[in-house]
Amino acid sequence: MVNRIRDHYDDFKTKNIIEDWRLWLATSRNYSFDVADNYSFTISKIAQDLDVSLVLADTIDLREVLCRYYESLTPQTINNYRSILICYYNYLRHEGIRNDNPAKQIPTRKCEQRLPKWLGQESIDKIINCDFNKNDLDDFERFVIIKLMLYCGLSCNTISLISYARMNVNQDNQTLTLHTDKKVIFYPIELIRKTDLFEYMDVVPRREGCLFCRYNTPSKIKQM
Repeated sequence: MVNRIRDHYDDFKTKNIIEDWRLWLATSRNYSFDVADNYSFTISKIAQDLDVSLVLADTIDLREVLCRYYESLTPQTINNYRSILICYYNYLRHEGIRNDNPAKQIPTRKCEQRLPKWLGQESIDKIINCDFNKNDLDDFERFVIIKLMLYCGLSCNTISLISYARMNVNQDNQTLTLHTDKKVIFYPIELIRKTDLFEYMDVVPRREGCLFCRYNTPSKIKQM
């Protein structure tokens, strides 16, 4: 009967396998080193919390250790751990260390369905009609971005692409043309005037790149 109990030799052997796996992910599977390091850290944590050898663990062993994390980790994180375990045991199969993958038999946890964030008309009116200081460029900038979202439905990614080079105002048909990486969008000038975009452009220095220098990436706009 195979001894599955962890010992010092098993811990040493497991660390070596995990390190080989980490390098294999980065070199053979084209994972970034950051992702490979994260996978390695997670597997090392699970190996330490297991009562048996990670190399010889079965589905019941893995389910038991994941159950210990239920109170401290979200269902999504538990599912991520399961995916990492599947990846690890696929490597063991690739190397001929095992001929099965016990992690595949672990059921996924049900995650709460996230409802989309939305604003009611009352909230929108409150935002649009709030007082702001146009002499404060940072305040003015944020207010214009919010209005572009509410009036024109622009995404954070599209707003981060707005620049003088990408915009064209056509006075004949009264439209503003915005060129993004994938498409061309047309907006009525009257609608754009409601966002105070033109007024903002009159007070800020003309620059290369994104018109909104403080919020020139989607992540910065989301954190606004």
